[in-house]
Amino acid sequence: MDKKTRLSTIFAILLIVSMAVSMIPMVTAVYDNPTQTAINQGMNWDLNANASSIRLDMWNRYQDKVPTWVYAVISPNPVGVGQKFTMVIYNPMCPLGSSEGNDIRYKYHVEITTPSGAKERLPASGSLVSDSTGTTYTSYTPTAVGSYTVNVVFEELKWTWTFTGRGGFTTGAPIDYYGVTLLSSNRTYTVTVQEEPVYPTAITSYPLPTEYWNRPIEGQNNQWGQISSNWLNSAMDRNYGSTNNRIQTQGTGPNSGHILWTKPTEDGGVVGGDWYPKDGDTFNAGHQYQTRMQDTSIIMHGRLYYQEPIAWSGGGGAWVCVDLKTGEEIWRNRTMSASPSFGYYYAFDDMNQHGIVNPGWLFSNNFGTAINPRYGTTYGSTPLGLTDVPSGTEVIGPKGEALRYRIQREGSIWRLYEWNSSRVFTSASTGSQNASLYRAVVPSTTYTAGALPTWDFNVTLSTTMPSNWNPTIRYAAYGDVLLCSNGTLPSAGTGSLSYHNVAESTLFAVSLKPGQEGQILWTKNYPMTFTDGSQNIFVRAGEGAFVMQHMPDLAWSGYDIYTGNKLWEGAAEADENPFGYFSWVSLMNVYCSSIYDGKLFTTGYTGRVNAYDLYNGTLIWTQEAPTGGEIFVDYTLMHGVTADGKIYIGTHEHSADTPLLKGAKVRVYDVDTGEEVWSMIGWANPVSMALADGVLTYWNNYDHQVYAVGKGPSSTTVQATDVIQLGNSVMIKGTVTDVSAGTKQEQQAARFPNGVPAVSDESQSAWMEYVYMQKPRPTNVTGVTVDINVIDANGNYRTIGSTTADAEGFYSFNWVPDIEGKFTVYASFGGSESYWPSHAVTAFNVDPAPEAATPQPTQQPSMADTYFLPAIIGVIVAIIAVGLLTILTLRKHP
Repeated sequence: MDKKTRLSTIFAILLIVSMAVSMIPMVTAVYDNPTQTAINQGMNWDLNANASSIRLDMWNRYQDKVPTWVYAVISPNPVGVGQKFTMVIYNPMCPLGSSEGNDIRYKYHVEITTPSGAKERLPASGSLVSDSTGTTYTSYTPTAVGSYTVNVVFEELKWTWTFTGRGGFTTGAPIDYYGVTLLSSNRTYTVTVQEEPVYPTAITSYPLPTEYWNRPIEGQNNQWGQISSNWLNSAMDRNYGSTNNRIQTQGTGPNSGHILWTKPTEDGGVVGGDWYPKDGDTFNAGHQYQTRMQDTSIIMHGRLYYQEPIAWSGGGGAWVCVDLKTGEEIWRNRTMSASPSFGYYYAFDDMNQHGIVNPGWLFSNNFGTAINPRYGTTYGSTPLGLTDVPSGTEVIGPKGEALRYRIQREGSIWRLYEWNSSRVFTSASTGSQNASLYRAVVPSTTYTAGALPTWDFNVTLSTTMPSNWNPTIRYAAYGDVLLCSNGTLPSAGTGSLSYHNVAESTLFAVSLKPGQEGQILWTKNYPMTFTDGSQNIFVRAGEGAFVMQHMPDLAWSGYDIYTGNKLWEGAAEADENPFGYFSWVSLMNVYCSSIYDGKLFTTGYTGRVNAYDLYNGTLIWTQEAPTGGEIFVDYTLMHGVTADGKIYIGTHEHSADTPLLKGAKVRVYDVDTGEEVWSMIGWANPVSMALADGVLTYWNNYDHQVYAVGKGPSSTTVQATDVIQLGNSVMIKGTVTDVSAGTKQEQQAARFPNGVPAVSDESQSAWMEYVYMQKPRPTNVTGVTVDINVIDANGNYRTIGSTTADAEGFYSFNWVPDIEGKFTVYASFGGSESYWPSHAVTAFNVDPAPEAATPQPTQQPSMADTYFLPAIIGVIVAIIAVGLLTILTLRKHP
């Protein structure tokens, strides 16, 4: 072997040895004496660090075999056959170092033996994994009567965790248990199953209110969530489904035009005098470019927030917070550092706290600044706010979090993000939080879970898109689908139509279904401009479909959002009223359509509300609002809000002349039938409408006041004659009045010193126009029905009749009691769509009837009475007659 060969061999051997050595586990640490001693004795420890005193105790005390305990709380027990019972299972020793940010957990299973001896395991395979407290639960439904044996098992656990969070290796818990085995343990219970079902006696709910209510709602009345709501002015409501779709999905909406209160925002209505060019001219109402309360109303926890106008501008004035039901001013801030844009409630759950994070927030645009909704102030020297919030199409998640979808190109691929506000902050009150897509953040909470990305998912789109694409998300449905376009998509709005519009546009859909995020479902090109000069414009999407409109004939067409296929094409709305064209080439287009409950609603300058079936285009119903005028055939109708099975319609005009066209109304229709629920005079700008807690609010162009419409409180009085005698009648009488806060306003209190009468639902709108809008007093007003009931002297509760109050709110009822004694009278107004119920109580007494006089016995006449006295009387009469004759004779002879 030559020298060169020997050197090569030596180098090869050295390389092999070095590789082998590198593969031998090396413990670089030099252990202290207690650690080394324990290892020598058999302690399971192979980390490059000394064992802590806790870890050494675990060895010295248990030799790494730690006994455990397990318990279960089973309820109900006994239980009825076919009824479910629940088992809450726990080890009283919480998992060391466990948190929401790691996977340190216990595991359990349950072994059930039925009365027949059959055995079942829960779960059938695998384990029940605990939460961070070491607790889990499961349930079981017995199918036979008898005793069931329930054996709850804590599964043996070899402790291998050496970290507390996502940050990697660390000293301290849970490294203190590294190498320890928690031994399995079990506990057995008997569940008695009987034939009869077991009904819980615990209070599970309280009934919905039957009387006037206001916030706060006591915390046990959680069923009241069915009738209460908020208007956050976000994708929760105003932008639910798509921009300005304006849907309130929670609570109820008013079924009557009853006004609760009004409040001026500035001087409005008729200026006065005849100096100006137009008789009875009115103040400018802003209309299109200085619109008052334009998409700024927010309602949270029974409080309405809005900004007053200042000078010519539609805004810029003080922010005002008032009680939604009473109009009482709670706070006013003229120097607010940022203007509220939307409300934010987040339901935060961890092992330490649950529920909506207090106090909720009013956020300025794009989460810029957080404002306390109760006081109208910020906290601390550095108010809470987010920076670098990514743009995107927003929806609201199941816990109230804001989710934004964003498609962007990164290198050679396109990626889809779901940004989540709750990953940036949850219960913070101060400080600036960076919310960039690319930043890992520690959410400001009462419990820090470790660094997190700001997004829920970040996935590659399944189909390669060209690098020159310019995608735009047009619609997002949480956990379902995105509708997107590429490049130019002619849409409703100013400048939407021209002869040189694009010939076609590309649309595509992306799945958001769990596990399928980022999969492109379809991509299609749609013709947008036709040879006859007509065009299509995209309008909106929702509930599994999207719609376009053919211009200028205003024919609608619908498409399946999951396939892109055309579903239907409707008739030309321009045939109804060609003015409708101007609805879609203006900024007002967003208030001229809405998708709700499987229907497409269209409004605008056609002067009609049309309801189409969203999936086949059938015209379900239509409503028209004729003016009776010579030029404008119909009033302009625009969508304000849809809620509780009703669509609330206002009106708007780009640059309305003053004095304003008379007779515009708020109109409310049933979404299924089109039947009018109620209507009332008011130029209600749809952009100002908000609805929560059963109250509709809007700004009225006619008088520049905020109106609140909803069911109000009433007051009933009763009086009766104090005492009557049996057999006589008693007059029961009293009044029923409206005691809503608006009736106590200066003008209304002065005009109605005895109170504002409560009237029937049928008379309500005209009556409200009289009370609050200075319209003539209606002559056909009917009052409300009052039921009269009594508790008689024998303790019997009886209904004795009912009566209807008149236009003064006065009622009376005449009744003849049938027994003696005390009667308690209950006069009850049962409520209506306009008023909550009220009642009053009085009493009267029925005394016995007077006894009839006793007749005296008749005395027989004597002989003198029979003969002598009549004779004497006859003589006297004769003498008087002779004397009178003599006098008359003497008078005839002078």
